Amino acid sequence: MKHEEDGDLHCVTWSHDGDLIISGSGASKIYVWKSTSGELLRTLQCGAEDSQIVDDVVVSPNGELLISGSEDGKVRVWKLSSGELVRTLEGHDEWVNAVAVSPDGALIASASDDYSVRVWKSNTGEHVRTLKGHDDYVYGVAFSADGQLIVSASTDATVRVSNIALGQCLRILHHDSAVNAVAVSSDGHIVSGSKTVGVWDVLQSADPGKITEADASDPPCVTVRIPVKTMGKHSNEIQAVQVSRDCQLIASAGSDRKVKLWTAAGELLRTFDKHTKSLIDVAISPDGKRIASGSEDGVIYVWKRRCDLCVETLHRTGPEDHEARRRFRCALRDLSTGEVLQTMKHEEDGDLHCVTWSHDGDLIISGSGASKIYVWKST
Repeated sequence: MKHEEDGDLHCVTWSHDGDLIISGSGASKIYVWKSTSGELLRTLQCGAEDSQIVDDVVVSPNGELLISGSEDGKVRVWKLSSGELVRTLEGHDEWVNAVAVSPDGALIASASDDYSVRVWKSNTGEHVRTLKGHDDYVYGVAFSADGQLIVSASTDATVRVSNIALGQCLRILHHDSAVNAVAVSSDGHIVSGSKTVGVWDVLQSADPGKITEADASDPPCVTVRIPVKTMGKHSNEIQAVQVSRDCQLIASAGSDRKVKLWTAAGELLRTFDKHTKSLIDVAISPDGKRIASGSEDGVIYVWKRRCDLCVETLHRTGPEDHEARRRFRCALRDLSTGEVLQTMKHEEDGDLHCVTWSHDGDLIISGSGASKIYVWKST
């Protein structure tokens, strides 16, 4: 699949049924593709300018809405089936770095360079809450499993847990340096990435049911400086973290060119170090048996987890792009051995900007700096 015009590819995601691939570009456009044929179904224009970066896209749990966040500080809500722009959510003063949808689809959260997280009703666009408190860019945002809490990660070296209904910060989790990545596991743990991977067991104690309206005048914000577990260190900043669906494995990708695989108990299982430049993102396959890692060296490695043999490598070369560092995905490895399964190579020069999996684990999709999306057979 190829974008119709020049402009970096900044994000890629799947529809929940796997039929569609949605990509965001550096030319103010979102592309919706048929995953099985590569047919371009529709192009969505994000504003009048042609140079705005679409930095994140996410599909609602029911598969009906597409939410995008852009360089112009706006969040847009689209009908995925038709490409119709339903509404534009305005309020951020700076770049929107990340968007998330609550598990029930009722709320949208957006994280911005204006140091804030804003929460909106997805069905009306009504602004529900602005969560402030970070002292620097907010790069990551996620909902708790019950949809009542927001977890945000910032370059101010903190992760904040906030109650949406009361607008209160309940917990501040401290790292020693910028936090570029955050994830919430299905069993309620927060996983954050700085130079270390921290696992925090604070969501249960921050249960909004234990906070009463009487507390509103005296917010019970608690500072936490020591996580339940620390998964060792990367020698430079961690750019991405992910938890496997069964919550048994954690993968981290760092600027030190390494991917590290940890057990939920904190044991380091494998370190993969074949990349020659900073890692950008990492993803565990849906079946939990393989890892894909992508970096600024333009390569995606696909690994089996029980050994260090790289079976396939996807090559992309080109100038480094600071903004693209937040959008790389992962190399594919078998998680039990570390064995690399494949090596795949892009057709032309250009930075590799993102990699993701299909939900059944059969396909790997990568996005380039040459306005192309590549769909690979993982096996």
